[in-house]
Order: sequence, then C-alpha cells, then structure tokens
Amino acid sequence: MLTAAANVGPVPRVDEESLRLVLELLNRRYGFQFRDSFLEMVRTRLARRLLEAGVADLRDYYYRLLYDPDAAAEMDALFDSIANNETYFYREESQIQAFAQEVLPERRAAGGGGRVRVWSAGCSSGEEPYSLAIAALEAGPHVAAALEIFATDQSRRALERAATGVYGAFAFRSLTPALQERYFERQGDGRWRVVPEVRQCVRFGRCNLVGQAGDLPLVRFDAIFCRNVLIYFDRDARRRVVELFHDRLADGGYLFLGHSETLLELSDRFEFASLSRDLAYRR
Repeated sequence: MLTAAANVGPVPRVDEESLRLVLELLNRRYGFQFRDSFLEMVRTRLARRLLEAGVADLRDYYYRLLYDPDAAAEMDALFDSIANNETYFYREESQIQAFAQEVLPERRAAGGGGRVRVWSAGCSSGEEPYSLAIAALEAGPHVAAALEIFATDQSRRALERAATGVYGAFAFRSLTPALQERYFERQGDGRWRVVPEVRQCVRFGRCNLVGQAGDLPLVRFDAIFCRNVLIYFDRDARRRVVELFHDRLADGGYLFLGHSETLLELSDRFEFASLSRDLAYRR
C-alpha cells in the first residue's frame, strides 16, 4: 500500500523512459496528452508526488501504479498533483454574456419556461460555473431561477475547492469590483466566499470525460461548456469527448469551447451558432 513519507528525503530519480511510461498510463486513464511545453512542470510535480508517496525511483513508482492494490487511488492522486487547474472568474467573458443574455432565455422559451440545464465539463476549481450563475443573476432573478448547473471535473482536489467556494485575489482579475462585492463575502484571511444565492445554482460532481460518467446526471443539457480542456487530450480522446457532448445535448443545445479550440476534423454533427457576442456550436 502506498504511504506518505515521514520525512523529506533525497530528490527522487525521474528518468526519461519511466516518465514516458507513467504519462502513457495517465493518457490511457484520462485521455490527457502532456505536450513538450508541459514536461518540465510535470517532472517537478511528479518528483514532489514521489516524495509524498515515499518512493525514490520513478520506475518503482510505475510498477506500483500497475500492481499495487491502491493503484487506482494513487493514479487519481498523481493526476491531481500534476493537472493544471488554474482559471479565474469571467474568463472569456463574451461567452459568459452570450450564454446569459441569449442562450439562456432562448433555451428557457424552447422548454416552455421550464428548467435550463447546463454542464460545466472540466470545471476545475469552480470559477466557470459560478461565473455562469452570476451572469444569470445579473440578467434577472427570474432567469437564474430556471438555471441548473452541473459542474464536473476529474480532480478531487479541484472539486473540494470548488465546493468550498473560497477564492483569493488572483481569481478575480477579470471580475469587476462591483460584481465581486455583490456576489462574494469577505473572509478574515483576505479571501472571498461565494454567496449562497450563487452556490445554490451549482451542483458539483466527479466525471472522467474519457471514462465513467461518474456523478453526471442522466439528463440532456441545454448547453455544455468545455473550455480549454480539449487542448490537453489526444485526437482520439477529443473525438470521443465531442461525441459524448453531442449525445448529452438536447436538440438545439449549445456547445461552448475555448477560443483556441475547434471541432474541425473532430465532428461534423454540429453547426455553427453565430451569437451577437461570440460563436458557439449547436446540436
């Protein structure tokens, strides 16, 4: 069984061949492809995880990931330690506003005034789904009252932070001071907590986009946000994830990707949706 080291020992050995093998395991489990530009960061975080696990050599760690009874849990812990979960409120604001001001009213009308369900896939530490809830509240309480946001991520660590809803100053670099004061409560340590009015719009759960659906409810969504996530997947995993999104979207539902991401060469099952503030894909 893997246990944490009692004391910090010598720097673990991270050889190139063992690194490749470990990254292949992570790729098969999560679909993540760590590009060359990320490798130095991966080496640093992997060495830190080896120290925490009390393992001096990456090859030994690789065999533990293959054969240890707790290998699955350790794989998740490793992924948590090296995944890049950095984000912030109102990232790519034009998409947030397009959703709240155009997509949300349209989908509510299409459903006869009923619930509008949104999936924030790869929600990281929660800034994206909370941003969607804030923008909906700004559009009007009656608009936000119809909104259900299901926010998922593979990282347990990120989800724990998201559920807590407490953030430091760096997370607010694109949010106006007025919105920060309105929708967050000051904490004694200089951080801010999301107010209950926002939190009640969002439910968090764990989901591996290339594996088990996990906590994702068996519903069709009016909109799916998966921004700046597909860039970490290999081509085959991207295709599978896009097919999953198509299957889980309601007819006429919208898919929002990051501005640097595209469905070209991945799927021809969506059409472009030209919104007044941004572009999206529509089922």
